[in-house]
Amino acid sequence: MPPGHRLRNRRRVRLTELAGEDLVTAPPSFGYQALVDGLLRESGVSPAVAFESQDVGAIEGLVSAGLGVAILPEPFAGLTGTKAIAIASDGAQRTIGLVWPTDRPLTSPAGRFRDILRAPVDRDLN
Repeated sequence: MPPGHRLRNRRRVRLTELAGEDLVTAPPSFGYQALVDGLLRESGVSPAVAFESQDVGAIEGLVSAGLGVAILPEPFAGLTGTKAIAIASDGAQRTIGLVWPTDRPLTSPAGRFRDILRAPVDRDLN
């Protein structure tokens, strides 16, 4: 959410509460946009698309400038004055798998990357 938004102090928001909001989002061809579109469709919400960008950082920056709200992967929310608020929907998550060979040792960078991804994540969104 942008600074000063009416929902900014919430911990969770239902997608139906985004009805009438301007949406800053990715173009339809962008990978995660299909997930966002599906969540909005399931909620019966059709926000007006104010801006589109293939750059998630640019999307977050446009939200920070007050040009709309966005549904972004958690690590990209709240970077430049925006407020990360969890979506109250069971479908608002994405599982990404990681595979690695077991028949040979991983390189040191690959092993560190795997270990970082396997570490517990703090999911408290204030």
